[in-house]
Amino acid sequence: PADVSSAEFFARTETQADAPEHRRDGEQKQNERNDDVGLDARGARGPDQDDEKNASLADSCEPHATPASEGLAPSSSDTALHPLREPESPTRLAAAAAHEAQRAAEIERQRGAAKAAKKAARSERVLAERMLSHRKGIEEAEARASEMDDARADAQRFLERSGAHALAAAGCMGATLLRLELIDAQGAADLRSMPENKLEGAYKRALAKNHPDRSAARGDDVAAAARCEETFKLLQAAHLRWTEMGKPIGDAADARARAAYPFGAHTSS
Repeated sequence: PADVSSAEFFARTETQADAPEHRRDGEQKQNERNDDVGLDARGARGPDQDDEKNASLADSCEPHATPASEGLAPSSSDTALHPLREPESPTRLAAAAAHEAQRAAEIERQRGAAKAAKKAARSERVLAERMLSHRKGIEEAEARASEMDDARADAQRFLERSGAHALAAAGCMGATLLRLELIDAQGAADLRSMPENKLEGAYKRALAKNHPDRSAARGDDVAAAARCEETFKLLQAAHLRWTEMGKPIGDAADARARAAYPFGAHTSS
């Protein structure tokens, strides 16, 4: 305004310029007074009040005790938070026991079935092996029998060519043994002078030598076994024919042998 003097104007301007600094100084002094008041209040409260405050903080951190832990009946809210396990009913326990028994029985049944199947498979395998072995044995026996038949045929042809068949059919025991080299005689002269008992002894020794069991014990091959068998049968037939004719010896037997086989019947082959 126009009526304000210059001195008042400048004084008012300086006062307004210094106002923020005075305000800040006032706020700082107020804060210092408040701090002093707080310290005095804490000092007046004492250490016991601080301990109570710390204890309350510790209690807030600890878990709250439940009514069940204090021996009290749980409330509905505690039951919802911590549900109690109800005891198993007898019916449920019996059903569980029956289920376990049924499961054990099923396991035992399966184990028994597995054992039975294994035993059956083993029996079938053993039976198959036995059948195969039996079949193989039959085939081998048939092959040996066929080979033995061929060997017998060869032995019979040999006995026929040698004249032993003809001499045996004529009842010439001595000449048959001599022809097969089964008697200790040098020729017709020794054979004519040989008594009946010596011929019987020579026949028995020749029969034992050509017995099929003796041939098998020696391990003869098929050809030798077939010749022994055919010779054994021929000797038996010759002895039977010789007995039927009265067991001729000497000159009578020699004449009969020459008639039956004129090609050196009284000599060894």
